[in-house]
Amino acid sequence: MARAVGLPPNEQNTRLLRVVILRGVGLAKKDIFGASDPYVSLRLMRTVSRHQGQVCVLKTETKKKTLNPVWNETFVLRVDPDKNCLLFELYDENRLTRDDFLGKVDLPLRQANIPVKYLC
Repeated sequence: MARAVGLPPNEQNTRLLRVVILRGVGLAKKDIFGASDPYVSLRLMRTVSRHQGQVCVLKTETKKKTLNPVWNETFVLRVDPDKNCLLFELYDENRLTRDDFLGKVDLPLRQANIPVKYLC
């Protein structure tokens, strides 16, 4: 198993969560030649009021010139399901200008129905 990132191991009520980013389908054409160079940014966020903010950021490999990328990348995060959420942001990488935003999903772990096999 990959090394876990996120919350410290000594923090109470934490679990290891395995996140697999598989693929994207039918992404927006953002490059001049009708394709994109997509990647996913995965942020572990604290959601409790006095400690809100970003814990860590992970990023997939950029897939060149595709609207249907396959990443199949696995990340292991130490999380507190009651106090954390995952923010998935999809971007088109650009060399000379700012990366183009393609979309996002915010997943509060407290409300997610995560199968036990993904929590250790």
